[in-house]
Amino acid sequence: DGKGWYIELRGPKLDLTALLEQQETNDRKYVRGPPMEIGIKVDRVKLSLGQYLRGVEANLKNDGLVWSDIILKCFVEKKLTQKTGLSPVNVKKNLEVTLTPKNGKRNLSVKASDAGAILKAFGFYKDIVGGKLMLEATFEDMSVDAKILGSAKVHNFRLVNAPVMARLLGLASIRGIPDELTGPGLAFQELDIPFTLENGIIHLKNAKASGLSLGITASGVLDWEAETLNIKGSVAPLDRINSLLGRALRGVPLFGDLFSGGEKGGGLFAAEYSMFGPIDDPEIKTNPLTALTPGIFRKIFQILPGKTTNGRATEWHDPDDPN
Repeated sequence: DGKGWYIELRGPKLDLTALLEQQETNDRKYVRGPPMEIGIKVDRVKLSLGQYLRGVEANLKNDGLVWSDIILKCFVEKKLTQKTGLSPVNVKKNLEVTLTPKNGKRNLSVKASDAGAILKAFGFYKDIVGGKLMLEATFEDMSVDAKILGSAKVHNFRLVNAPVMARLLGLASIRGIPDELTGPGLAFQELDIPFTLENGIIHLKNAKASGLSLGITASGVLDWEAETLNIKGSVAPLDRINSLLGRALRGVPLFGDLFSGGEKGGGLFAAEYSMFGPIDDPEIKTNPLTALTPGIFRKIFQILPGKTTNGRATEWHDPDDPN
């Protein structure tokens, strides 16, 4: 009838493996098709890597080129160990996703009761355990390559294994904390990632993770297509102590900048670092002259900007810096 397609999917199982693999090899040539609306009510949806979403209820609208309106509710099952002698139990971890068009833009909201389980299910990251995820983002227009501005927050999670983090802490001569990564995990109270996504490249500015034993900041770029990164920041042990001392001195005109270096999220003592290269195995540099040095003096010894990760324009530049 010229109004497009309405598709309804119901059943016990839906396998999206082939479709997701096709999306990964997409050559980014887009052709407008007919409008489409899809209703889904499926018990289990299989993703790549053998991961499953369960209890999937969704309604998706596509204008023929981009997804314009999405409501998705589902959960993943996570095995939790009980007291000694009892078998593990499956616990539901909920995921809610909405995409809403408004004034020529699209607003995205993602909420997950277990960030680690959801990130693992979609193949994004496997070293986070637990955590409550809240992501809010805006697609700046209705095009396929729309610029995305957003912020992701995760509360109360643990980082387990994380070999890149372990290497960074070792090079920064931060002792003891790397052992937590191989044990129950390194606990963080909050992760805050303001980001911009444009042309497949994620730009980070003043991302911060803070916990009782460690705080870390990061600014730079991640290229998901090339699987490379180029970031720099600071890492501080005993972040809560750093933070309390920093707050106590921040109101004092001289001492506030002296100990934080004017850096948002900067602690009383911290080491500067940079990472460049493949996301799974980047080259890591720390400046020994800045290790455990009060903030304002770290500015003197900051690491020089890194190279670009490839031929694309991935060198990070502070948009608030006219130079």
